[in-house]
Amino acid sequence: MAQQPSARRMATWIVAVVVVVIVVVGLLWVRKQRATRASTEATRQQVEEELYREGELGHRPGEVPTPQPVVPSPPTT
Repeated sequence: MAQQPSARRMATWIVAVVVVVIVVVGLLWVRKQRATRASTEATRQQVEEELYREGELGHRPGEVPTPQPVVPSPPTT
């Protein structure tokens, strides 16, 4: 006759299945986040290039503009 699995063996299998499900869901979430980030970056680059072509962007696409130093004007008396 086949022996019934013990409660300990069943608990081990349940824990293993729960861990696998958590890992799979986590990996799918990471993949989705990376895809979203890549899509957002591609869209940002396209918008920057379009704004640069239209003359509305004060710097070249992909460059971070550096602020001009503020030179205080001499006090007037």
